[in-house]
Amino acid sequence: MARTNPIATYKDYTLKAVIVAPELLNSRLIAQGFKFIREENQHDFYFQVSKGKLKFRKGSHNNLITHYERILLQRTERTIVYRYDENPTEEEIYELFSKNKLIGEVKKKRKHYQLDNVFVHLDELFNGEKFIEIEAKDFENRYSEDQLKKQCHTVFERLGLRKYDAIKTGYFNS
Repeated sequence: MARTNPIATYKDYTLKAVIVAPELLNSRLIAQGFKFIREENQHDFYFQVSKGKLKFRKGSHNNLITHYERILLQRTERTIVYRYDENPTEEEIYELFSKNKLIGEVKKKRKHYQLDNVFVHLDELFNGEKFIEIEAKDFENRYSEDQLKKQCHTVFERLGLRKYDAIKTGYFNS
């Protein structure tokens, strides 16, 4: 069962946008000091919950069960995480699917980049749509919420993204 109290030490702010030229953004990310981590295929399964999103991600490099809620604050989304289980057991995955109603799926190819605590994902959905996700994460309470938001906006602007390309929330809206 998913927890209803957030994980206290985890802070995450996110900006997402529609993109048309991921290869140009790849060059800009590298020029700004971001390190290319890997490319992988991801298949996200979303389940019905009363609050936020409950997701199982089957990736070509790892799996994840997460329950989270995103709150829009101006253009930036604050993520409240209730559950974050990296590489869950087969039993945990079975329990998730057997006890929760599946309400949607998203398949994508994701390229991962990182600079310190800022993560950038260039995503291409299997329907051809392309997006960027910029996340400033803090697992150790080293950054204020304002600092995390500013990190997202700074990367967004340095990449030459426009405010009107920004989208609210993820690729699956329940």
